[in-house]
Amino acid sequence: MTGEPNGAAPGVAPRDLAARPEPHAPSSVVQPSSSVVRAPSSVVQPSSSDVRASSSPERRPSILVAASFDAPSLVALRRAHEIALRLGGRLHIVHVIPRANAADQQATALRIVDRASRALAEPVTEADVAVRVGNTIAEIWREAHRLSCDLLVLGGAACGRVPSWRARFLAQHARCPVLLASEPHASGVVAATDLRDRRLPVIRWAARFALRVGVPLEVVHNARRRTPDALAAMVDGLSRDVADVVEPEPPSAGGDAAPSSQTHIRVGTEEAPAQAILAAAREIDADVVVVGARETSGRTMRDLTQRARRSVLSVPLGRRR
Repeated sequence: MTGEPNGAAPGVAPRDLAARPEPHAPSSVVQPSSSVVRAPSSVVQPSSSDVRASSSPERRPSILVAASFDAPSLVALRRAHEIALRLGGRLHIVHVIPRANAADQQATALRIVDRASRALAEPVTEADVAVRVGNTIAEIWREAHRLSCDLLVLGGAACGRVPSWRARFLAQHARCPVLLASEPHASGVVAATDLRDRRLPVIRWAARFALRVGVPLEVVHNARRRTPDALAAMVDGLSRDVADVVEPEPPSAGGDAAPSSQTHIRVGTEEAPAQAILAAAREIDADVVVVGARETSGRTMRDLTQRARRSVLSVPLGRRR
């Protein structure tokens, strides 16, 4: 049995993980470096060390983690729990068993509750656990659909392993955001854009995520064979585009200022987009890399999930919602 998908299933309608506005916009000042042209951030100091979501009447995010309790899925379970705490969301656990073991479904549920409680060092209730019988990917997707899942978390590049082909397939094709979880790194979120959609959906999603967890955001675009002047102009234009989707966070309903984030812009000149994204992630020791996932293309996603030794979060693009 595995906690990762391995077959076809109904689509999952995605939702924004955070419905609140985005962090402070970047400045358009250009500072070239050896292989990267960057715009430094406008720095906004966080007002509080508490990065959990403030209480509000908005819907609580629903975080679903597929748990098989091997080493990578235990990392995924702990990362999903941490994200749920920081976002003020609710953690759900799904575990799939073969049809041959269907008679043990209730006993399995009790075992999962016990193992999850021990792994997280806090109580997990039966209401938080779903044990499903049958095809793994179909059952996980059905559970995500039932929950109107905001984020699906699977084991990623953890414990010296690369993500399984099943996890990579789901990250490429799922209709909700998918986090391939790795062990935590220092801080920060790297978000990549190819500028094919001027609405910058990946940047918008990543900015909300970075704001809610209170970490810096690094926006990356790769442009080969451009002159320095062209690169500088591209940074300036990208800064303006990002400023349209990354705006200051207003005070919360209680009057307290919300946690803020920094936003940096960089344009790389690598041969492949994944090289520029990975270079940015290494430079700031990013905890999460956020990329768009299209069903008709997957080279950059494949390269990132196989080579990035950190969590990769895919945001579905260009598919029916």
